Amino acid sequence: MVALGVVGFGVALIFAYYSAPDLAITQLLVETLTVVLFMFVVLRLPPLKAISGRLTRVRDALMTTALGGLITIYYSRLLISSSTMPSPISWRR
Repeated sequence: MVALGVVGFGVALIFAYYSAPDLAITQLLVETLTVVLFMFVVLRLPPLKAISGRLTRVRDALMTTALGGLITIYYSRLLISSSTMPSPISWRR
């Protein structure tokens, strides 16, 4: 929550610095409203439940690690294959 507010107010300061007071005021209002609404939502959340068992946590960790590995392999292969694309015609002599 704090990071969200700090970044938003920082953006508002940047808008004010670059002579855009209308954007700065709008950013301040939107950021304030967003932080207040998030705080109301957080306060209305139900209490935390008991922590799941060790077996469930190990299973979840293995599943997320496997999925993260698959996504990493997929995107690395995608980047490797896209780097072998021919150069545009405008670059050729």
